[in-house]
Amino acid sequence: MEMFLGFHLSKLKKHWIFPLLAGCMLIFVLLFAVNIRAVNMMEQEKIRETETIIDTARQGIDHYLFTIQSSASELLLNNQNMVLQSAEDISAFSTPEAYRYSELMKNIKIANSMIEDIYLYYPVWDYIVGTEGCYNSRNYFLLNSELSSKGYAEWKSHILESDNINFFFSPLGKNEEKLYFRQQIPASRERDPQSILIIGVNDTEFMRLLDMALPNDDGTSIFVLTEEEQLYLSRMKESAPSNSELQDLLTRNPNESEKVDEDGYVGWEMPSAHHAFYYVVLSNKEVLVAHIKSIQHLLIMGIILCTGIGLAISLFLGLKQHKSIEKTINSLNDKVLWSIKESALGDVLNQRQSDPEALRNLFQTAGILFDYIYYSFILADVSFQRDKHQSKENLQEVGQSLEREYSFVDVVPTLIGDTAVFLLNYESTDSDLLCRIEELIRQQWEKEDIRMRQSEVFMSESQMVSIYEQTLLFFHKELGLPGETIPQEKEEVLIFDRWKKALMLREYAEAKAMVPEVLASYVLSADDAYVRTSRQYAVINTVIQSAQGEDTRYHGNHMPEWMNALKGCDSVKELSACLKEILSEFEDLGSQYTMRQKERLSYKIKKIIEENYNQHFLGLCYISEQVGVSTSYVSKVFKEEYGIGVVEYMNELRIEAAKKLMEKEGITIKEVAEQVGFTSDIHFIRIFKKYENITPGVYKRQNKV
Repeated sequence: MEMFLGFHLSKLKKHWIFPLLAGCMLIFVLLFAVNIRAVNMMEQEKIRETETIIDTARQGIDHYLFTIQSSASELLLNNQNMVLQSAEDISAFSTPEAYRYSELMKNIKIANSMIEDIYLYYPVWDYIVGTEGCYNSRNYFLLNSELSSKGYAEWKSHILESDNINFFFSPLGKNEEKLYFRQQIPASRERDPQSILIIGVNDTEFMRLLDMALPNDDGTSIFVLTEEEQLYLSRMKESAPSNSELQDLLTRNPNESEKVDEDGYVGWEMPSAHHAFYYVVLSNKEVLVAHIKSIQHLLIMGIILCTGIGLAISLFLGLKQHKSIEKTINSLNDKVLWSIKESALGDVLNQRQSDPEALRNLFQTAGILFDYIYYSFILADVSFQRDKHQSKENLQEVGQSLEREYSFVDVVPTLIGDTAVFLLNYESTDSDLLCRIEELIRQQWEKEDIRMRQSEVFMSESQMVSIYEQTLLFFHKELGLPGETIPQEKEEVLIFDRWKKALMLREYAEAKAMVPEVLASYVLSADDAYVRTSRQYAVINTVIQSAQGEDTRYHGNHMPEWMNALKGCDSVKELSACLKEILSEFEDLGSQYTMRQKERLSYKIKKIIEENYNQHFLGLCYISEQVGVSTSYVSKVFKEEYGIGVVEYMNELRIEAAKKLMEKEGITIKEVAEQVGFTSDIHFIRIFKKYENITPGVYKRQNKV
């Protein structure tokens, strides 16, 4: 180490050291001065920011209260045309006009969330027309208080018979206040009765508006006080003053805006435009600038630390250079691999390539080998993102995140126009994979209301283009985009195809749930009786084929019973119940496989993988042929027994074997890939990176013997 330092010092020459030290010290002093100034400015800016909070709250709430006054004016105008204006007896409150007026109040209440209740009080008859209907005052109170008469006398005295006009507060209970708007409606003629309009303000909505104005910090609180300095509402943080401290801080001049700056609090008092109350915003100085002080200390420590470390790093920069280069190469490799995948899928979908051999060759060239059983598309509308380059980066980030979280999935993303397309190839339909990718898409684009559509699950690469086109058509229809329309008949056939596919995959729970939809949309929707009959027979024949397969698979003798049940169906309703019962029996038969049989089968699958993992032909289809069950059942049984997917276990064995081979000299990445069973070195690189989080080349250099 001493020789190393001596060598570098001789290269730097002595007369460079002192200017370097002087320069570092000068930078340190300048940064320290800038830091102090910046922190002071941050303190002032934070204090000025809180000054706007109270004005924002006042303007927002006063605006809603002005709408309450406007609603009162509207009701006054409508009341002048009502028969109630000139009512001569109590029977007027049972007329259609009275209930229409009540309905008008209800509509105004729905339209204005700040309104809790509206009613018109007629003192002559002690009657109320309000949102709850037309009743005498006691009954109206009972309807509003869940049939409890407690507090009726106080309500009538303080609200109905009060002399207050405009906005005013009425005591609701011990140390509680309630805000009302009250306006007398004069009679147009001497013989007409006088009425009083009363509007109750919704405290919850009032509180929500306060929350909207309040900043997201731990030091600022907001209060609403009456003219008598009684607390109406508040949003207090832990650092807020107590009620007694609050009274000491107030200037007691609610008619003008006043600044408060004493006893460790800074804030403002500001009256409402309605003069019934005023707002107070207070910020705890200590809490307000606490994080700024922490930042200041961290900056000072950072400057000192960086200055010292900077000198040491300058001596070792050459030694560390290659690590930066490796990191850059690794990042570029990732981008290249994902770009190749994106281009391959884009070419297939744009060219509508459906030939299985051509598809296989194209994807294999791009290093994409679909190892798993199930496929699905996720389409997302990203037309709001104008930067296409950013959208492509988001695609890659979503794909990488999903593959990191789930070892049993391959993601191939691409961007076609304004639609982000994700092709998923995965092993099990039981996981929350599809829900998770939708969450990742929303997080990556930072938008909660992204429109998305998921395709149906399919099991063959040859179906890829047709499923994509079908999903895209439905997606464009949802978005209201111009394009091909989907005929009703095609939709009916698609529903029937989905149902057949569920039966083919032995997803009997899903197929059973779809029975009513299939019968309603596919069978009964046909106008022609002959077509209905032929479709009904098609449904029955599909179930019979599945029944024969289940009967053969489990060596049962249920077919006569099932056939008799189907023959006895005289209506579509009976057929629906019969189909559901048969599909339930299919589920029961599958669950009767003993644990011993599953253990033997899963052990046999494990032996096949361990003996052939380095062979190119090994895959789910090969294993399925060897053990005589479907690929989906191979996956399901193996995962239930060992807690890991078939392909995942196979890849782990291959990766471990590859790591041992790469410790040897003179072997290339391509040779390693071939010897452990990968058909493509690009595919090997991608799988290795997925499991080890580094490329094979970097691993080989780091672990060279």
